[in-house]
Amino acid sequence: MFALVDCNNFFVSCERVFNPKLENQPIVILSNNDGCVIARSNEAKMLGIKMGAPYFEVKNIIQKYSIFVFSSNYKLYGNMSRRVFSNLKEFTQNLEEYSIDEAFLDLGGMNNLDLASYGMKIRSIVKRNTGIPVSIGIGKTKTLAKIANFHAKQSSGVVLLKENDAELLKNTSLNQIWGIGKQHLIKLHSLGIQNAFGLQQINSNLSKSFDSHLLKTIYEIKGYSCKPIEQAIPPKNIISSRSFCKSTNSLDDIKLNLATYTAKACEKLRKYNSTANSITVFLRGKNYSSKKEINYGFEATDDTRSITKLALNCLSLIYNEKDLYHKAGIILHNIEHKNSTKSTLKILSNHSHRLKTMQAIDGINRKYKGKKIYIASEKSLFSRYPSKSEMKSSALSSLIEVS
Repeated sequence: MFALVDCNNFFVSCERVFNPKLENQPIVILSNNDGCVIARSNEAKMLGIKMGAPYFEVKNIIQKYSIFVFSSNYKLYGNMSRRVFSNLKEFTQNLEEYSIDEAFLDLGGMNNLDLASYGMKIRSIVKRNTGIPVSIGIGKTKTLAKIANFHAKQSSGVVLLKENDAELLKNTSLNQIWGIGKQHLIKLHSLGIQNAFGLQQINSNLSKSFDSHLLKTIYEIKGYSCKPIEQAIPPKNIISSRSFCKSTNSLDDIKLNLATYTAKACEKLRKYNSTANSITVFLRGKNYSSKKEINYGFEATDDTRSITKLALNCLSLIYNEKDLYHKAGIILHNIEHKNSTKSTLKILSNHSHRLKTMQAIDGINRKYKGKKIYIASEKSLFSRYPSKSEMKSSALSSLIEVS
């Protein structure tokens, strides 16, 4: 048995924890540089605010209905996320942190429990200890748990879905099913299949024409688990990029930004105890004009200094002073766990002093909750070009840090 625990309107709920006056009020959260809407309360949704809408396009609606607006506060949201997951680990150690506000729990071996009541207990304790409301879906597979979670949000907050619950499956359209993409929808609709129940009734002869991903989803809805709980694994690629506050052709400014993005990507790489051995550096003009990029391979490493030096060298090859640039970034490729290959181990052993330096820097920055130590090429970016976040709530995350 699996449970999917999903925080309700997570970014909005985090803001409400520290400002109870916001309860039942329409709220929107904006992206970096206050560009577009990335989170909405249910009240804001009902007023017509769309996800991803540019802020300037919805200003009139916001002013008309006195909607509360906040700049994103990722430090706060990250710490609240860790606190929620810390509480969930009290119920099972086999937990998959699926996203910042979702986690799968392995409830195997708990068949003697009333799992619906157990879900209500989890929900109550998370709310009491963190202030964050959650919805919980429980099922024999992760896909059934996902479907149950969708219905939990529309009802009591906890739903136990059994694979033979025809009524609930009939009330689950295909576009509400985890893993059903646009091309799958077209094919299934052409076969007259409209919901999860229809998908469950597909016979083996018909399913032979489906790809493995769709087949897994079908088997999961039938009650056969094909997607186990996964521990954190390195992503195939790590991208770090950002749009500038305004277009620029200043090479110094672009270098400063790229160095900062590279440091962020390398820090994430080390978090996964992994290395990369190639990069893509790219520049974009506004509306994707002046699009340029370059790829470069090297010996596997996770050292910020080495990768930054290579990234800046790549930048010099694609930069043109006659062009205005609106965005820059870096992608780390060919990511491998440090213990995955003998060659990687050999390379790492030759650079042990660099690894220790990077580990020490990461440790200090984590301990003191911020960018306290950085390489010279990214120095003072945030003081020179602070993010536009004019409506950011108070940074109260230090009150809730979980050890």
